[in-house]
Amino acid sequence: MGGPRDIRIGHSWSGLNPEREFSEHPDWFALVDGKRSPRKPCYSHPEVVKRLTAYALTAAEAGRKSISLSPPDGLGYCECEKCLKVFDGAEPVKAHGSLFATRKDGTVVNITSETLFKAVNTVAAAVGKKHPDVLLACYAYSAYSHPPSFGLLPNIYLQTTTAYRRTMLALEEQLEQFGEKGSSLGVREYYSVYQWDYDWPNPGKMAPDVLQKDLRFFHENGVGALNAEASANWAARGLGYYLASRMLWDIDADPKLLIEDFYKRAFGPAAKSMERYFTRWYGPGVVVSKAAEMPEQTNLFDERINVSALGDAFRDLDDAMRATGESSRQRARVDAMRGYLHYLVLRHRLELAGESGKRQAVIDAIRAETEFGGRMSDTNMIHTRALIGKAFERRFRKFLPQLEGVNTKAWRKVGTPPEADELDRLWEADRKLLGL
Repeated sequence: MGGPRDIRIGHSWSGLNPEREFSEHPDWFALVDGKRSPRKPCYSHPEVVKRLTAYALTAAEAGRKSISLSPPDGLGYCECEKCLKVFDGAEPVKAHGSLFATRKDGTVVNITSETLFKAVNTVAAAVGKKHPDVLLACYAYSAYSHPPSFGLLPNIYLQTTTAYRRTMLALEEQLEQFGEKGSSLGVREYYSVYQWDYDWPNPGKMAPDVLQKDLRFFHENGVGALNAEASANWAARGLGYYLASRMLWDIDADPKLLIEDFYKRAFGPAAKSMERYFTRWYGPGVVVSKAAEMPEQTNLFDERINVSALGDAFRDLDDAMRATGESSRQRARVDAMRGYLHYLVLRHRLELAGESGKRQAVIDAIRAETEFGGRMSDTNMIHTRALIGKAFERRFRKFLPQLEGVNTKAWRKVGTPPEADELDRLWEADRKLLGL
C-alpha cells in the first residue's frame, strides 16, 4: 500500500546454492540430528558468512536499497559444534521446536537467533562501510523469533511475526527486546491465509475494532512498518483490506467514516443493501446507518454451510441489483459479489453430494467448484491460485479417496469470468436451490 522506503524482505538463500554446493561442501549446511542437510545454511561457518556478505555487497552495488537475509522457510537449523558454542557451556533444552539454554548470567539464548543474527550483523557492518543508506532486512520468525543476546546494527531492519513465534516471550516482550537491540522494527501480519480461512466470509483480524486495536498496539511498541500476508479474496476480505490500507496511515482514523466512504463510493445507490450484506459477516462494527435495522453477525460455515444465512445474502444482493440498475460500475461490483455467492453455492452442492454417498456426484461437484473457481481468477474475488494450485488437496482432503485415479489437473486452470447473461442464469438456478 505504499511507504517512504522500498523494503524487500523474504526467505532467501542469499547467494548460496544447496543443489550445487551441498555435495562439495556439506559443512556449509545445517547439522540436524547428526546429519548434514541441504535445507538450511550453517550460519556459524565462516565461508557461509563470506557468501552472504558477497551477495549483499553485489546487490548493494547494483542499486538495491533493501536486501533480505532471511533464511529459507521451515525448521531444520544447524546444531553443529560451532553453533552450540553460543550456549557458553550451558545445557541446551529443546523447546518451541528449537534449542534454548540459560547461560550462567541468566540470559536465555536461542541457538538459531544467536548464530543467524551474528552473521547478519557481520554482513551489515561490511555493507554499511560502503553503502550506509542500504538496509539489511531479516525476519524474526520461527526458530529465530527469540531476541539475540547482543545488539544489532542500525542498518538492520527486523520484522517480527504474529504467528509461528518460537519463543517463550509474549509478542509485547518480543517487540520490546528486539527494539532495545537497536534495529528498525516492523511486523509481518497474517490478514488472510487460504489454508486458514478458505475464502469464507469471516473478517478475522480484519474486523474494524480488532484491526485498529492491533495497529495501535504495534505503533505503541515501536513498530514502524507492517507487511501482511493476504489473499486475492476481495469478496471475503475486501472491506477489511480497504480499512487496513487507510488505517495503516492513520491508526486513529474513524473506522465508521472509512466504512461509510467504502459503501458509498463502491456501491453508490446500493450502499444500504451492501451495508446489510457486510454486516452479516463482519458484525455491528461495520454498521454506519443510524436508524436502519441491521442483521446480526452470522457464521456462514460451521461444519457445514448455513443455508439460511446464504439465502439472506442472496436477498441483499438482489436488492443491490435493483438499486444499481443494469449497467454501472457499481453494478459490476455487485455482480462480482454475485459470482462469489454462486461459488459458495457450489461448495454447498459438494456438501450435498458428499451426503449422498455417490462417488460420481462428489467428483462432479468438486469439478464444478474448481472450474468455476478458476474462472473467478481475474476477478480477485477468491484466491484462485491456491484453489487450483498447491492447496487443492488440502481444500478437498475429505474427498481424496473419491478422487483417486481422477485427472484433476484438467480442471485446475484459469478461465474467463461469466458474463452478465450467464451470471443471471446461474443466479436464478441458485435461488431455486436455496428455496428463494
